[in-house]
Amino acid sequence: MISIDRARRGTGVLAIAIAALALGGCAVQRAEVDEGFSGEALAAQGTGAGIPVQVDGPVGSARGAALAESVTGAMPTEVAGTAVHYVACEPYQECPGDHVVWTFGPPSARSSWNYPAAFHFYPGWIGSYEPGPNRVTAKVALFQGDNVVATADGQVDAPNGADDPAFRAMIDQMSRAIFSGPGLLDEFF
Repeated sequence: MISIDRARRGTGVLAIAIAALALGGCAVQRAEVDEGFSGEALAAQGTGAGIPVQVDGPVGSARGAALAESVTGAMPTEVAGTAVHYVACEPYQECPGDHVVWTFGPPSARSSWNYPAAFHFYPGWIGSYEPGPNRVTAKVALFQGDNVVATADGQVDAPNGADDPAFRAMIDQMSRAIFSGPGLLDEFF
């Protein structure tokens, strides 16, 4: 299930489930976009110096520059209808200016109360859930003007690590979720 939240400054967060999604076993579990999001500013940065991307954590045996290359290669080539490119920052070092931060964790990083993509209920209510050994957890945050303006969480079974098509699909979906802006909700309601 994708859950898109629109945050309004001073008014809290409105959570609306907009669709169920299962693609290659991956799921964007939650995405949140703040009203401060600017797709135009992000697109302008992507056509110039590039959108800085920080990638922290391992996916299988991939980490550092190799993982950053896989992640940026799976991210959308357009933002707000404009062709963009990405530049990798050093892992675990804050990128300057507007940037994207990806954080990956091992299967144990995924809490048992998050439901797997195959279930449409919370198994924590009926028992514990143990993620598979190939499960990759991911979080992504988009910073603009020193503020987090969009976030997404996801998980996927990726037996081939960062080269797995399901992993690449999850990166694409999570990227599109944070690059869509708060107007995405208006398309559905």
